[in-house]
Amino acid sequence: MQTREKIFQEIKDDIEIVPSLERTYLIVAAVAKDRSRNIIQKIYCKKGVPIGGYVYNSFLDCYNVECASFVHLGYLPYSFDQKIKGLDWKTKIPVNEKVILKQLDASQKKELKKIKDSHPEEFYKMEYIQMIDPN
Repeated sequence: MQTREKIFQEIKDDIEIVPSLERTYLIVAAVAKDRSRNIIQKIYCKKGVPIGGYVYNSFLDCYNVECASFVHLGYLPYSFDQKIKGLDWKTKIPVNEKVILKQLDASQKKELKKIKDSHPEEFYKMEYIQMIDPN
């Protein structure tokens, strides 16, 4: 019988991250560390495919996000799928913050700077809400 570590490694070895030509739409939410300063915001998805761990209201086509404020940043020209070798299965995965920050254009960086300046890191954390090709 294999150990848990060996089984985990076999599964990990078969996971693939594959680029997709579908665009990723980004919204940045300023989430107050003091939760009493947040309100539930409806962030409309415009018929996009929601990804990530946020509450999605399919009737209203929106994310319900507890945050202080949010800004629409716009698109990244790609997205990513996670696949498992040998299976006919894939799922969309969110783009990590490090990659997002490297790919923003000048106007997106300007919008991000505005929300960060008005919501200091000491009191807020930025969350990148993502959806696939909403238009």
